[in-house]
Amino acid sequence: MHSEEHKQLLSRKQTEYMYSGTDAAEEARWRINAYDEPERPLPPDEPRTAANQFVQDGDLWTLD
Repeated sequence: MHSEEHKQLLSRKQTEYMYSGTDAAEEARWRINAYDEPERPLPPDEPRTAANQFVQDGDLWTLD
C-alpha cells in the first residue's frame, strides 16, 4: 500500500512530466484520450452526376 503522501508525490511528478513540453509528454497526453481506437474512415465522396441528377439516400434520381 502506498501512503497518501506518496500518492500525492507521484501525482505531482506525473503532472509535471505531462506538461513539460516534450514531444513524448504531448503524445502521452494525447493517448490518455485516444484509447488507441482506429481512426474513423473518411466519408465517401459525393457521386458525380449530370446537372439534372442528384443522389439521395444512396439512390440516383433524374429530374425531368
